[in-house]
Amino acid sequence: DATVTGKISDSAGVVKLEARIDSSKGKQVDVTPYLQADGSFTFNKQQLETIKGSPIADGKHTLELIAVDKFGNKSQPFNFNFTLDTTSPETPTQLAIAGDKDTTTKDPTPTITGVAAKGETVELAKGNTNLGKDNVDSNDWQITPNSALTPGDNSLKAVAIDTAGNRSSAANLKVTVTPPT
Repeated sequence: DATVTGKISDSAGVVKLEARIDSSKGKQVDVTPYLQADGSFTFNKQQLETIKGSPIADGKHTLELIAVDKFGNKSQPFNFNFTLDTTSPETPTQLAIAGDKDTTTKDPTPTITGVAAKGETVELAKGNTNLGKDNVDSNDWQITPNSALTPGDNSLKAVAIDTAGNRSSAANLKVTVTPPT
């Protein structure tokens, strides 16, 4: 989510807020319309691009803010550094049932394993039901479902989520649970 939220205050009252992104490349833009009565503001990606005057690419940026009070006094610039990351992580790979050579099991809560990038979180789901998640420490992850799978075929999906909240495409795994004999 490419959103910047903040709050400013001044004992004499803020009547104008100016902003620019990557200051060496742009002029100050009046962003007072985004300023709420309590001094809070929120800029979404489209508004950040309006402030910058061009599309904002993934990478490191600086948002510079200057407040003006009712007497016309300008504050010192306040710089907020941020990194924009809108790139989805890679889809988890090598999905399998731990310790099993195939995807058929008698265990209704089999541990599912796979590979994803270190630092990501993997969520496992069946339809809209979340079955658990794991933080990836060394590229490998494993999740034991927090509720039993039903007998028969179960279509599971694993999704990787990076630290910016971007979600990968789903990796699919069909697990067949056979009743114990």
